[in-house]
Amino acid sequence: MIGSLLIIYGSYLLLRPPVRSISHGRVSDVCAGFLGGITGGLAGFPGAFVTIWCGLKGWDKAHQRGVYQPFILSMQPVTLITIQLMRPASSVQAQLDWKVCAFVPAEKGKPMSRLRFLLLSFVVLFPMIVSNWSAQADWLDDLRLGGYVIVLRHGATYSNQADTDPLNMKNVAAQRQLNDQGRAQAKTIGESMRRLKIPVSMVVTSTLQRAVETGTLLGFGEVTATSDVAEGGLVVSPDENSRRTLALRRLAGMHPPADNNLVIVTHKPNIMDAFGKDWFDVREGEASVFEPDGYGGYKLIVRVQANEWTGLVKASRDQPQAQTSGLRSPLLVSPGRD
Repeated sequence: MIGSLLIIYGSYLLLRPPVRSISHGRVSDVCAGFLGGITGGLAGFPGAFVTIWCGLKGWDKAHQRGVYQPFILSMQPVTLITIQLMRPASSVQAQLDWKVCAFVPAEKGKPMSRLRFLLLSFVVLFPMIVSNWSAQADWLDDLRLGGYVIVLRHGATYSNQADTDPLNMKNVAAQRQLNDQGRAQAKTIGESMRRLKIPVSMVVTSTLQRAVETGTLLGFGEVTATSDVAEGGLVVSPDENSRRTLALRRLAGMHPPADNNLVIVTHKPNIMDAFGKDWFDVREGEASVFEPDGYGGYKLIVRVQANEWTGLVKASRDQPQAQTSGLRSPLLVSPGRD
């Protein structure tokens, strides 16, 4: 919608007859800035209305740049700080995007040097980066102490296979299987967790072979397979699907021993049913770390993609420079959530 408005305004500028500049008071200037904040939040165009307003005032280009470019620069730290404070729970982390440095603002109508702008951007961005490093270190340190539940979707599978005999769990040949990438993912995740000194005392898996194999290849010992976290879908009753949903939530809210963690290997439909639509994009091999609250509820701490564990190992060994795309704001869930 905003793009359409800008196209219409651009066409108007090309076709309109010469007009006299307009002049209004500070209230109109504030309104233009307010609309800039709205379009900045909705579509990433904080300077759109301010630029239009400057044009309507009849200012020359240097004068206009002296107003709207500093406005855009000032909106950047406000936006970044707001994102950092809110940390929206979404399928994608609110990451710092270095493309914000594409703007070269002006000062008093004259272009600001790129060096000065980069220095200003660094001053704005550095605290955010340090904060992300700190957040990453905090949840890893907590995970090393135990008491968390790690819900893992099984590793990568063959996309041309399907479960052709879902009522017979013993017919492994008729199930969708892990491919070589999925087996490598499971081994890498388990090895990375050991290198990160994350203790695991129990691994619970679905009864489907791809989940059992993922849990086994993690390398934490014997796994416990249960239909409570097995994929049901259309082959089981709605009541049974609901029971499995509640069972996974109960496991996520179960408090493991203080010095150990629980790993659950399950499937995308189970994860979505238990934890909501934010997991509609959960990938094979992705882990969601939950902190039980001691009352049957749980709080989402972080989501980690399968290929991010090695980066976490490197970051902990060298310096905190890797970031996980799954880092989320805490999501509190009560035990009675539907």
